Amino acid sequence: MLSCTISYKDLGCSPLWYKDSSIFFGSSSTRTIETDTDTNVTSASIVTQVPFSPGHYDGQYVCEGACSPSELVSEVHTIKQQYISTGSNESSTEVIASPGKISRSCVYQGAELPTSAVWYFNGELLDTSDSAKYNPIFPPPRSFQASSWLYVYDIGVSDGGTYSCGFVFSSGEILSAETRPVSVVDLSGMDTCTTTANTTVTLSCIYSAIQDFESITWYQGYPTTIEVTTEVDTGSFVDGTRTSTLVMESPDTDYYLAVVDTGNTSLSLATYLMIVEVEVTSVSGELSLYLGQDLRLSCSVTRGMYDITWHVNGEEITRDDSSAEIQRQGRILTYEFTENSTVTCSASEASCGQEITITSDEVFITISDLSFIEHPQNITISSTASFSLSCSVPYTSNMRLYWLTSDHRFEGYGRQRNDGTTMTSTLTVLPGQAEDGYYCSATVMDSVQVSEVGTITELTFLSEPAPAVSVSGGWVAFNCELSSSVSNIILIYSEDESGSYTAVGEATIADDGNSAIIVIESPSETSSYQCAAEASNGWALSDPVSLTIASISSSPDDTYTTIGSYTQLWGSVNCPDHDLISWQKSEDSGETWSTLPDDGITIADLFSWNTLVIYTLSSVDTDDFADYRIKIEVEASSLNEGGVMYSETATLKRRYITGLTWSVNGRSDDDKPVLTDTVIFTCNLSSNIRPIKMEWKKDANSRRYYSETVTSLGDDTYSTETSTTLSLVLNKDITCRARFRRYGYLTETITFSPELDCPQLDERANSGIIYYDSSEGHSMAKVECTSDDAVLEDSSDYIAMCDSTTGQWNSTLTSCLVVSDDIVLWKSLSYKGFSYCGTDAEIEYALSIANTEDCAIDLANSKIECLNDGSGDCSFDSTATTCTLYDDGLIDPYMRISIKYYIDGDADVDAIKADIRNGYTDFELDCSSRRRRALIQGGGWQSLSAAKALIEDDVTELG
Repeated sequence: MLSCTISYKDLGCSPLWYKDSSIFFGSSSTRTIETDTDTNVTSASIVTQVPFSPGHYDGQYVCEGACSPSELVSEVHTIKQQYISTGSNESSTEVIASPGKISRSCVYQGAELPTSAVWYFNGELLDTSDSAKYNPIFPPPRSFQASSWLYVYDIGVSDGGTYSCGFVFSSGEILSAETRPVSVVDLSGMDTCTTTANTTVTLSCIYSAIQDFESITWYQGYPTTIEVTTEVDTGSFVDGTRTSTLVMESPDTDYYLAVVDTGNTSLSLATYLMIVEVEVTSVSGELSLYLGQDLRLSCSVTRGMYDITWHVNGEEITRDDSSAEIQRQGRILTYEFTENSTVTCSASEASCGQEITITSDEVFITISDLSFIEHPQNITISSTASFSLSCSVPYTSNMRLYWLTSDHRFEGYGRQRNDGTTMTSTLTVLPGQAEDGYYCSATVMDSVQVSEVGTITELTFLSEPAPAVSVSGGWVAFNCELSSSVSNIILIYSEDESGSYTAVGEATIADDGNSAIIVIESPSETSSYQCAAEASNGWALSDPVSLTIASISSSPDDTYTTIGSYTQLWGSVNCPDHDLISWQKSEDSGETWSTLPDDGITIADLFSWNTLVIYTLSSVDTDDFADYRIKIEVEASSLNEGGVMYSETATLKRRYITGLTWSVNGRSDDDKPVLTDTVIFTCNLSSNIRPIKMEWKKDANSRRYYSETVTSLGDDTYSTETSTTLSLVLNKDITCRARFRRYGYLTETITFSPELDCPQLDERANSGIIYYDSSEGHSMAKVECTSDDAVLEDSSDYIAMCDSTTGQWNSTLTSCLVVSDDIVLWKSLSYKGFSYCGTDAEIEYALSIANTEDCAIDLANSKIECLNDGSGDCSFDSTATTCTLYDDGLIDPYMRISIKYYIDGDADVDAIKADIRNGYTDFELDCSSRRRRALIQGGGWQSLSAAKALIEDDVTELG
């Protein structure tokens, strides 16, 4: 807040506050003017409120009075806004119970930020270096604000007081503020109390603090409480401590609570008072001991009672007694009795203001002698089975039976049982852990008695059965020899993994009982066998040995391969003895067999019951394509009947293209093909594996193959075909390729160069024939006219020769031409596709040329009218072959009219000649285009040369 007052007389003044040369109004401003009537002095005042906003309103302020004729200026006032908040506005003391912690915090606000923080306790700088006791926290300041916290742990009464925080600035200035005062109260003396019934109990509550409490009240029960008022002593507050007691006669088991009112808060201290029945027990009844034997007794207390004493024959036993050892807070007594005695134990405890002592019942001790009733026996055992030995002595307390070996090595306690009069110990020895002998040691305190030694003889096999291989139906024998004589020896095998065994074979036991020969007739399956000799603890078993019934698990398969390939034949057998296995080969379909050398044979055991047998050919030759089989031969001996067996036969076959042939569609094998024939190529493959594709290539210069459909012909034979025009593949390499997924390609190539025939020539001569003078195909052709009226079109061209390598004739033949009486004359005259584009004079001129005495052309209606008796055919034919007529420009070349003449067989040929002559005297008939011909038909198609023979010499030209 800024306040400024100006007093003046006979003037007019108005005070204003300025900050940095600008009028400052603050959050609010109040103006007052008062005039003293006695002195006529006027006072003008202004009060301006400055808002709290650190950094915004810090600076220098000046009050100026605008007075006439001059201005008044006050002193400069500097404002620096700073504020510390302690987090609580309460001024009363905070009460905290011990043990606990005190937490205090301060928040500073201002434009200038502190660099660190310190704490004070009761006005003195607090040393917070003990991190277990104090934890001051000063996080980095931020925008106009800084914070500081203090945590005090494991507090006691002396930690109560006033804590102040101080913020230290770079100038060395410290700005501090007090936090809420704290008072620490410690309540103690209320431990859980256990006592017996009908006793007086005193409960105490000790109050420790800087200041005294106002009141204390005692309560009983939880959660519902009742106030206890009898026998309460509140005590006096001396040196910061006051003790309040509660005395009760024969109280109940319950919760008891002391509630202290400090004036600011209430604190409580609770305890649980338990009234119990206490019982002290020890070993009861009578105990029998051996002379010099130590006895270990225990004393058990049901509730509390930790002070325990022992009495023997009425005298207390202390720790200084050399005959006694007291352990576990007196609960255990070990004592050497020399005579019959009486023992008791007592337990006492000071609790709840009294001492209680409870004594146990008496224990009677009787002294007796020590001797063995049963000694360990001498036995013969099997190393594969466990065995047990036992010993027994008359029972007495604290007796122990120990087992030792013949070399005095401790073996264990065994399994002990006590029937009240006799103690028996049974020692079980696991397989493979037997010693030469065992004996018992009975101990009672210092008394020791040992039994006789039980000797252990281990039954072993001097000669165990050997693995054997047999063929089906043959007998096999096993020999078993033992280190000791036994009453029974058998041969067993396990049918499964359950552990059950079955005896097999006929055993012949030697007179000394140490060995046996056991024969199995016609064993039917492979199994594992053991010799079993009966011992004291069961059966002694030899190591398992296998009896394998040799068999062919899988015979080799027929195999296809190619010349020079790496090839293997596979089979599998059940035969662990590799020396019995071999491969055989037959080159005469099984009539005779030879044994193959071992260097190409690989034998590998996949499993105990399956052996892989492989014969390898590193590079197949032609002689290797034969029959193969596996042979197993077991030689006969005194322990084996022996025998031989074979696998099924496998054939090594060649995988190759058996043939690449061709044929001509529609021709027999004796006919020679011609260029226009369709040739079919066939490719046959021998393979046990179906090819992925069978492909063709019809030119050696091409890199591209194309596939055709593959057809299975059975018996591992496949075929494919492709066809094409013969002329396209003549003299080219034709390749067939079979493609396999794992075996690559098989390829066969032929050069297609067949002997060819020439095609038949066109027999265009109706009155002539073409004949060939070769019995095989068409090697030479001739033309002969058969009619007197027929002549060769070209008399020099009547013989042609056939080239068998190319299939083409070396020349063409001339037809025979004949003219008959039936003539159809085709003339062509065009006039713009039947449209009237020309002048009338042009059309009339064209019609005058085209009209004849037999037909009249009606161009407008697209028809021809007959001028004779109507017997002729004068119909309009729009498809007539067209020739062009022109006469030196008189007829437009683009004028086109199609006209057809028909003259029946009775017409006068001379008249036709005249028509032709009259119509074409001044014109030229041009038929140079193959599709535009003027023909005369008489029994067949004729060339223009035949028409020319009918026309007189004055016809200019018919081409």
